[in-house]
Amino acid sequence: MSNSNMVAVMQNQFAILSTEDLSLLVSKAVEAVLKSQMPRLAERINSPEYFTQEAVCALTGWSRRQLHYRRKKGFIPYCKRGRTVLFRAEQVYAWIEEGYVPAGRSLS
Repeated sequence: MSNSNMVAVMQNQFAILSTEDLSLLVSKAVEAVLKSQMPRLAERINSPEYFTQEAVCALTGWSRRQLHYRRKKGFIPYCKRGRTVLFRAEQVYAWIEEGYVPAGRSLS
């Protein structure tokens, strides 16, 4: 298949692509996705497994009192060992993502 032409379907339009063109198209698409997601992935890779209350407050911009209220009302998951309160990093990120609202329009 290396020298044969391939057919790509994009929005009900057909185009004949060489293997090299298809490879370039796929690599550009993968590169674009990686560039858009890399800051988020790097942030998660470098973050600790658990956050302290201070770290969650810094991440969200909340005061300790606001965090305590949300924790007691069950709005945000947490772990407690004695007097120490910790928050799983992946659960905090997932909780934040639940509130994600996509942009209504683009800048271009």
